[in-house]
Amino acid sequence: MLGRGEAGRRLEGTHKLLARGDVDYVSIKVSSTVAPHNPWAFDQAVDDVVAELAPLFTRAAAAPTAKFVNLDMEEFTDLDLTIAVFTRILDRPEFLHLEAGIVLQAYLPDALAAMIRLQEWSAARRARGGAAIKVRLVKGANLPMEQVEASVHGWPLATCTSKVDTDTNYKRVIDYALQPERIRNVRVGVAGHNLFDVAYSWLLAGRRGVRAGIEYEMLLGTAQGQAEAVRREVGSLLLYTPVVSPTEFDVAIAYLIRRLEEGASSDNFMSAVFELDQNEDLFAREQERFLASVAGLDGLVPPTHKVADRYAAVPGRSRARSRTPRTPTRPSPRTGTGPEPSWTGCRALGSASPALPPRRSATRPSWTVSWPPRPRPAPRGACCRAPSAHGCCTAWATKSNCAAPSSSR
Repeated sequence: MLGRGEAGRRLEGTHKLLARGDVDYVSIKVSSTVAPHNPWAFDQAVDDVVAELAPLFTRAAAAPTAKFVNLDMEEFTDLDLTIAVFTRILDRPEFLHLEAGIVLQAYLPDALAAMIRLQEWSAARRARGGAAIKVRLVKGANLPMEQVEASVHGWPLATCTSKVDTDTNYKRVIDYALQPERIRNVRVGVAGHNLFDVAYSWLLAGRRGVRAGIEYEMLLGTAQGQAEAVRREVGSLLLYTPVVSPTEFDVAIAYLIRRLEEGASSDNFMSAVFELDQNEDLFAREQERFLASVAGLDGLVPPTHKVADRYAAVPGRSRARSRTPRTPTRPSPRTGTGPEPSWTGCRALGSASPALPPRRSATRPSWTVSWPPRPRPAPRGACCRAPSAHGCCTAWATKSNCAAPSSSR
């Protein structure tokens, strides 16, 4: 858990880095430089994060040659928050002419819709005489975290369900962004080591005459031979590397593990990158995957996987079943006889993700069930006088005062 003290120390470190004369570009995550906020208080969280990060943009804008700040993101829950913070900061008059960047993760079906939002916002900013922005497009590297989140809460998985779907979504965003009328508003950073995707975007940009608005990005020290070949072909290459203090080198271990996992997974292009020029089977495998991802392009904007009804997108999960109290066999402590209604059916109702706009639209959402305090034990033979629509009992009474025998529990 990142506390305010550690968050402040990290942010101060980024300020010191950006103040150096030999540094003109930094990429940071909101989640790693600002302490966690209450996910229900979305607007207040945005206000607080903007207040924390705006001085960093001020430093970037005040440099003799303006420096570049890129906002990265980690989990699905960071998506709307990061976009809101990014646009709120750059809407300030003092930052109208500052170019900055944001990251979108293609393994989220929401990526294209987010790119459209950013494109429309940036077009309006440009119409006011403002600078363009840059969107760095990545595949996404936090799948295990998203899988755990979905499993623990019983929510639909936020990411695409297969690697080929992710690759298709990556190309959807590229195809949308690489248009002459859009590239003047939003430059595109094509990040990744998949040479098929690099070639696809480069040829597409050339055909549409927008190569001046595209930039290629790779990880420093990864597949250096291929990186050099790409640099020679496209003219330049932006290399990303983590920056840590020598006294805190253990922080980089998590980054290293992710890179090792990528190389070990046969689903990932990196597992073939060192043998691609010699192993025909591996080349054919990657070629087939590329063609399958292109075949999936349909011109549609994919809907989000995170929905307000958390069971709607989970096969085999019944909303009605989740809200029906079970009938335990143990005696009721209220009456001493008969079963006691189970409250487990009510517990799930308030557990939809607060990252969803409908769930954070009110201070106290109307769908949240308030658990009444347990009353003192009722007389023998008590029943539920006021069952709620979800099977929870909100008032107990003796059987003689119950409205109907069907309300007896």
